[in-house]
Amino acid sequence: MSAIKLNSILNNTSMKFIASIDPKTITSIEPFSNVMLDDKVVQQLELELAQSYKLFKNKVKRFVSNEVQINNLEQVFQEYITGLESIEDKSPHSEFHIHLLKTNKQTKQKWLQVALTELIAQELTASRYVELNHIAYLVGKTLNNKEYNGDAVIALSLGANILEFFRSINIVSKGYQINQEKHRIASIKINSNIIKVPSNLLQAAKSIRANSPMLVTPLKHSPSSEGGQLLRRCVMLNNAKLDHGMKFYDAVNYLNSQVLKIRTNNDIINQWFMTERFYSDALTELKQEKTKVLNDLELFSKDRFYISYEACSRGRLYSTSNYINPQGDSFQKSMFVGEPEVLTIEGINALKISIVNEVYSDKITREQALEWFDMNQDKLELSTPLSQVYYQDYLQAKAGRPVGSILHQDMTNSGLGIYSLLGKDEKGAVLTNLKNIGKLADAYKALADALNKVLGITNLNRHTVKKAFMVFLYGSGKALLTSEDIDDERYKHLLQAIEIGLGTTIEIDKVWVKFQEAMFEIAPAAIKLMELIYKFKKEDSHYKWVMNDGFIVDIQVMNKQAVEHKGYSISLDGKTHTHTIHTIEELKDSKYDKSLAPHVIHSIDAYILREIARRCAKVGLPLYTIHDSFGTTPNYYFELNEIVRQVLADVLEMDLLEDILSQIDSAKLQLAINRGMLPKGKLTREDILNAVNAVR
Repeated sequence: MSAIKLNSILNNTSMKFIASIDPKTITSIEPFSNVMLDDKVVQQLELELAQSYKLFKNKVKRFVSNEVQINNLEQVFQEYITGLESIEDKSPHSEFHIHLLKTNKQTKQKWLQVALTELIAQELTASRYVELNHIAYLVGKTLNNKEYNGDAVIALSLGANILEFFRSINIVSKGYQINQEKHRIASIKINSNIIKVPSNLLQAAKSIRANSPMLVTPLKHSPSSEGGQLLRRCVMLNNAKLDHGMKFYDAVNYLNSQVLKIRTNNDIINQWFMTERFYSDALTELKQEKTKVLNDLELFSKDRFYISYEACSRGRLYSTSNYINPQGDSFQKSMFVGEPEVLTIEGINALKISIVNEVYSDKITREQALEWFDMNQDKLELSTPLSQVYYQDYLQAKAGRPVGSILHQDMTNSGLGIYSLLGKDEKGAVLTNLKNIGKLADAYKALADALNKVLGITNLNRHTVKKAFMVFLYGSGKALLTSEDIDDERYKHLLQAIEIGLGTTIEIDKVWVKFQEAMFEIAPAAIKLMELIYKFKKEDSHYKWVMNDGFIVDIQVMNKQAVEHKGYSISLDGKTHTHTIHTIEELKDSKYDKSLAPHVIHSIDAYILREIARRCAKVGLPLYTIHDSFGTTPNYYFELNEIVRQVLADVLEMDLLEDILSQIDSAKLQLAINRGMLPKGKLTREDILNAVNAVR
């Protein structure tokens, strides 16, 4: 493929609507520095063009301009506004919004074009329905009424009034839908008998999505250039303008280079399509989203592909793929495979252990898992998508056929484990199996036992406390006691489970005291370190520190609350309709920033992953990531385990916490050291290197 065809694609007039494209720059970057380009590169370029919402929206705009009689609508709209003015006994809200409709500097023709373009584009690309408040706000915001300085309420109200006009002349219909939270939501739909959308737009809408996997290796990141997709370049979120150093980019580039393939298991796919993601509460199939998923599965099942990752402000890496995502649910994870290989004995054993982790327990040793599998193979209950595909791959591997299962392993409790490393805490290390004592520990069971003891009950188990344990170490307060996201279906929340055990109701404040007491009993060093980190809260809540590999953590913590704003539109019959928008406002008088500790811990687990990636790159070991979970193909499972433990042992010796806190406030750190506020235990490097079950 010659550079001429590439230039033809890049110079396509439609490309001007992609803000990030720069043909002069892109031809100097790999793979475009090569004069001869293969068909895969061109196919990827065409794919990105087809998936661009900006390009699609421009097509809709041309349709509205050429096919919809805006001039006639403009006259009717003016009559609508005049009718509103004639209504007697108007409320102050009414007066304001009539004034808003009359005095906007943009022409009514422009208003109507913008509103219809936004409405049609949203409806054609929506997975479910177009929420009235959402589209009203988008319309008002798109009109960019600078006179009101981008006020959210005014944007909502302006859009709502225009949509109300469309409803009054039957261009749109208003209805109601039940969302996933069981709330009744006002929706809006274009009446197809009034505006007939052409088939080419309907077809083009099927390709629109946020991102998909890539048919070619993502462009490399460097301090001077964002990589990722060829046209829609990856932005490292709010750190895009910071020079993180090449060590950071090396890690991201290695993860981006990992070859993936799709496992087309129709049974798994059909199970996935029966989940809530694809069905509303009324079991109405979400055809658009399902179609996009099927399109991606068909396209990427034909050949190898790649995932582009981007980093958040803490350095955690996220897949940019939308409809099929290796960081998604169990169904999605089961669809991805690496390069198939004939498995060694170790590879087959790795598959066995992973199957046991899925169907039985991950709280037994490697040896116990292998023994359990051999004893129970004939009666396995393959209830999860991963267990099903892992077992299929096991049978294939036993027959000598190559398989590419991606097997993940992680720390038994990442938050507590990192705190244990930071404080060299033996007690926490034992609880998280970072120190081998001959048997595996279970931190969640330990908390359940401690909480049962301080409350004088017996019914709490690891499942009822698991979620609360996890989020407590990331700064959540007593509200976690009433969380409904508890794994054990017998209880809606932990507080309810405690009240069942006690046989009476109990004040949440009293439970919270007991919960903290139990947490301190099992993990005192972690609690002390967490409390120490919170003492470094800054008044401006802006934190910046550099990790060992050069990544710049740059966090603006906003102490926030949700604020409900209401806008108003008035129909010709004089009725007032209320539309609500929820915005976030900063609380200036917040006294306690609960986010600093989790930001610190997440920046460290992100560093751990990047260091693992760099070491895997040195030996060519395949690596696939889900934040603090590390995946590879079966033959490399145990080798990856060793690399992870080596990195954890290095972190133990780095004094990472002191380094971070020193960058936030060196004087406060020195004071803390002088007062003995940094607990240091006797956990050793050898402890971690010998803890083969620390990562499973």
